[in-house]
Amino acid sequence: MDKSTVIIGLAVLIPAFLTLQLLVTGRLIARWSGWRALAFHWRDPLGRARAAQFGWQSARWREGTFRSGYNSCLSLAVETTGIGLRLTLPIIPAHPPLFVPWSEISEVRPGRNWLGNTFAVTFLAANATLVFHGDAGERIYVTWYAQRRDLRPARR
Repeated sequence: MDKSTVIIGLAVLIPAFLTLQLLVTGRLIARWSGWRALAFHWRDPLGRARAAQFGWQSARWREGTFRSGYNSCLSLAVETTGIGLRLTLPIIPAHPPLFVPWSEISEVRPGRNWLGNTFAVTFLAANATLVFHGDAGERIYVTWYAQRRDLRPARR
């Protein structure tokens, strides 16, 4: 076997191996984090999160096999009808864009940690909680609260 055959073989095998690794890893991350459960219920074929008001956002899961996070890779669109989520760079497979209507969010709970304000968004059908930080989380909280008129305190 000569040197050029080995180089050509490696030039084919290394990209194939890396592609396979990306596919497998992407599926495992989606399954373990909870993205797959959300995608089962709220896959967004229209891609509404493309018009995101908040790019390069971070969020972490409270449930799931592993408590995982998406650090600085989410695009978020907060609309009057719901929340659009997608990965900023769609390089990880098995993570389709999502759109969750406000009626499918049972609670948005404000909190605080050493990084600042946090907002825990609990989804009904997927039985998952995703925690957002800062302005994006605050926009989710304000918009969700405005949509849930039945939760507003009665005026006296």
